[in-house]
Amino acid sequence: MSKFLGFLFVCVLWSGVGHAQAKPQVSSVEGYVFDNEKGEFSKENVFAEGFAGLWNQVQVDAVQVVVEVSGDPYGTYWRKQDRKFKVQLNGRGGKAWTQTRPVLTLGENGKRYLSFLVYFDTCTTLTVIAKVVGPGPSSPVEVSLPFNCGE
Repeated sequence: MSKFLGFLFVCVLWSGVGHAQAKPQVSSVEGYVFDNEKGEFSKENVFAEGFAGLWNQVQVDAVQVVVEVSGDPYGTYWRKQDRKFKVQLNGRGGKAWTQTRPVLTLGENGKRYLSFLVYFDTCTTLTVIAKVVGPGPSSPVEVSLPFNCGE
């Protein structure tokens, strides 16, 4: 009988009943520009502190944006109606746009990485704001890529 109760206790814990999961949060945003002439993404994170920006690189009009979401290890955020979370990416880069992706589950380290391909106008600063949308408060993360052209 005690083995059965132990098994039942483990099942209850695994299912999330009795454990209020913290809301997932955006913990970082990285970006890698796509070079249309070379057909490859940059190796350098263009949203990193200290990145100087782009100058007269008209062959670039897209950025692969990678959003790191953090929360409870093995957190599941899609099963219950009140636990539907998604990452919303808003931005400006010539015109305003919005993209969303669902947050389903997090790994054993409490992280999940979501990828977005963002197109923008050349020679304009790209600004990206990432946040988790769903019940409870969320802290947005804002990053920018300066992109200027001229002589």
